Amino acid sequence: MLVNDLNLLPTANCELPTIACLKREKSNPLRAILFDLDDTLLVDEVVSQEVLKQVAQQAKEKWNLNSELFVRDVVASAQELWRAGECYSFCHSIGISAFECLWGNFLGDSEKLMKLREWSWRYREEVFEKALLAQRVDLEQAKIDSSSLAQQFSLLRRQCQRLFPEAREVLEQLAQHYQLGLLTNGAPDLQREKIAATQCEHLFSAIVISGEYGYPFSAVNNGEAPPS
Repeated sequence: MLVNDLNLLPTANCELPTIACLKREKSNPLRAILFDLDDTLLVDEVVSQEVLKQVAQQAKEKWNLNSELFVRDVVASAQELWRAGECYSFCHSIGISAFECLWGNFLGDSEKLMKLREWSWRYREEVFEKALLAQRVDLEQAKIDSSSLAQQFSLLRRQCQRLFPEAREVLEQLAQHYQLGLLTNGAPDLQREKIAATQCEHLFSAIVISGEYGYPFSAVNNGEAPPS
């Protein structure tokens, strides 16, 4: 998003601008550019799918199950349990996805974060347990192995974070001419962790995360009043 004031909030998933494009905007000189993080600068959904396929392959080698069906069942169970879960309202309110609940630490001292942190561990084990049971894995074994699969997904997901191609180069070029701002929905510690993984934090003059304020930026963009 192209703005003249870093206090403005952006719409999500803005396209990466180019220096040539910006130089044509002579009628309205820019001072700042705001970016979203997930699936704008940082590959998010695709990486989660890639990691899930790796975990499914490990499950296939151990139990000789159908890895494609396993991936399908994990995604379906994750969405179902996330929406039915006791923390759905909070997750939805600040933009925490079902996939993020499979690997986020959700650190913090607030009551809502502590509740989410406790619930998410039960949630992720139940997600993988249901997927194993759908493949006719023994119930007792599924209960044991769902924990290891959940931990493996969380570990691999952290190791596989990456920027979109040329994102770093674009940011470095733009930072020489404009102030850059980053606004992103999600849990404070998880989004900070993602930002640190980009190694581009120093390029931004301002970074704001919805979880640090209690409402998603899409609500502000759509003209809705933030919750009190």
